[in-house]
Amino acid sequence: MRTVDLGTGLDEIRDNPRGSRTINDFGNEDNFNTVLGITYRFSNTSSVTVDGGYRNRYQEAFFDDYDFGGLFSEFVETEIDVYSITPRFNITSQLLGHSHHLIGGFDFYHYQYDSIRSQNKSVADRPKNILDHYQNSYAIYFNDLINLNKSTIMDIGMRLQHVKLQAKDAFDPTAPGAFGNEAEELNRKDTEPMFNLGLRHYLNDGVSIFALGGRSVRFTTVDEIFQVNPATFLQEFSIIDPQTASHIDIGINYNSQKLSGALTVYYMDLKNEIFFDATTFANINLDPTERYGIELSSLFQIREDLKVIANYSHLRSRFSKGPFSGNDVPLVPRNTATVTSTWNLFENLAILSATWSYVGEMFFANDPTNTFIKKIPDYNLLDLSLTGSWYNWSYSIAVNNITDEKYYNFGVNSNTAPRYNGYPQPGRNLFISLKYLFN
Repeated sequence: MRTVDLGTGLDEIRDNPRGSRTINDFGNEDNFNTVLGITYRFSNTSSVTVDGGYRNRYQEAFFDDYDFGGLFSEFVETEIDVYSITPRFNITSQLLGHSHHLIGGFDFYHYQYDSIRSQNKSVADRPKNILDHYQNSYAIYFNDLINLNKSTIMDIGMRLQHVKLQAKDAFDPTAPGAFGNEAEELNRKDTEPMFNLGLRHYLNDGVSIFALGGRSVRFTTVDEIFQVNPATFLQEFSIIDPQTASHIDIGINYNSQKLSGALTVYYMDLKNEIFFDATTFANINLDPTERYGIELSSLFQIREDLKVIANYSHLRSRFSKGPFSGNDVPLVPRNTATVTSTWNLFENLAILSATWSYVGEMFFANDPTNTFIKKIPDYNLLDLSLTGSWYNWSYSIAVNNITDEKYYNFGVNSNTAPRYNGYPQPGRNLFISLKYLFN
């Protein structure tokens, strides 16, 4: 975090974006992921696929105490294991005079979360808290794409998901730096339905109109619930309700050999939006919110080897109920835009791309009242990349933020003074990768 004080003129984001007041803090992460799948085809129109997966993530982090000589420091070691089994079927058939493409299946995910919290790495064998969480997720679903006639397609789907969560904490009051408490065990079950229904009608070969609606759900994850209660200042496993969203989209598409584009207007009603409160450092459910806006996208095929893609979005995200009703939701820009030009220089051996992106201003993370005297400023980025592939080899050379724009996309304002803290984002940077695909 870097500080800006509008009263004194201090601006660490501009003058020293790489600086830090927490020079001893660090975080490391290792990831492993593997998936094994098998598909059996009954015919050209039906098949069954079974995938099994395993993911592992190991993290360690240290948060030093710079005010009391390390008394309240914390060293965290966390391991997350995820096991999954996802069988599904795929059928194309004729039924009642209509063509159907039906996909359905069952998803099972088991999340195991183990975390050890100690004062520092030297006393990691005497942890203050040992967290043991697990989460099981079961879901059944189907989606059917139906050709109603030569000009009209209907898309209908449903999903029913059940999530079971158990979280335990073992607290040792004799461990170094043990000033907290043992969080009460949490056992929770949630079941939520989801659905989608859409229609697309082709007015001619190049123009179609569409409308779709649906309901989506986001469940809290195992690593989002262990936190300090902002009212009691005690450690707890917070009860965070599933986030639900109902939406409707209406739009028009145009496609031709040289030009394609889409115009979409949409509305989304959200309940219990899961949000990180930067004031209390806790995940919470927001009061009801809504999002509505317009999206424009286009593709210009200038030549066979040269194309330009442009996108623009105008979004209003605001509280629809509660004490902040009518105010903008923090950290959501109203305007975003991107333009990407891609030139295939030599048959995929060398593809040159340039991307300009714009993100509009937004309110600070802890400013739901929309009253702080400043917003997180808008910013422009320009990226350039050269990519290519040859047989099993592929490469990428990218220069990001060519203009070395000084910007940040997360910030927390003071409630008592004209000052704020922001997370500076990387300036001009170079990324190079070389990959080989084993058959």
